[in-house]
Amino acid sequence: MLMGCKLVLYFGMTFRPFRTFAGMAAAPLRPLQAVSYMLLFRVPIAWAASAMTYQWIGRKLQIFRLWASGVQMTTREPLTELAEYFGGLSPDLHDSFIRLGQLPELPPLSSAWPWLGIFSFFCIIGLWMHNVAWDHAALWMLGGTREEQSFRHSCVAVAEAMGAASYGSLLGFAPILPQVGLLAVPAVTAANIYYWGLRGIGLSAYHGCPVWKGIVATILHLLLATIFYGLLILVSVAVAMVIASSG
Repeated sequence: MLMGCKLVLYFGMTFRPFRTFAGMAAAPLRPLQAVSYMLLFRVPIAWAASAMTYQWIGRKLQIFRLWASGVQMTTREPLTELAEYFGGLSPDLHDSFIRLGQLPELPPLSSAWPWLGIFSFFCIIGLWMHNVAWDHAALWMLGGTREEQSFRHSCVAVAEAMGAASYGSLLGFAPILPQVGLLAVPAVTAANIYYWGLRGIGLSAYHGCPVWKGIVATILHLLLATIFYGLLILVSVAVAMVIASSG
């Protein structure tokens, strides 16, 4: 019953975001409850997606393994079609595929699925923490945080928006459906953009700031995170090159 009510609430956040978030922001703040419901709906979806991805990787590695052993390909795999289109694989790419074929087999899904569930749980928790930190920092830079305990408001706003994005996560399975494939990618991309902006509406409602500040904060989050992680990668590569050259 409670899960059904929460799904209805998530539906309202998706299609009536301003009214729904305003009503929720007026209620007492319950960070633990918001995060718990978000995990309850998002983790199983991520779990199913990771299991399907795991099986897909296993099938592709099996194809590479057959190719490396010299077995003639009989199925119309995208890889072989690509090779035929370009007139054959380059030697370097061919060698890379051969090395992939030499990798050991993945454990069966029956053994891996509990670990995939743990992995999915920490991925969703990590994504929530990442969004809260960057969204709140960006909103603070825009002057949208005024209360001393405003970080708790960001925690709830992001958790509720990510919970509502469960509907968008379900849409993410569309590209794997027969006769759909890449045709669903534009719809999935549009849903991701919409739910990204939905976090901004939630932030504005819980912090009592203009909507534009909440939405711009999510855009600023993307810009700041890209710069930060880009610099981090550059520094890591530079340090690795220095260590390699000195050794």
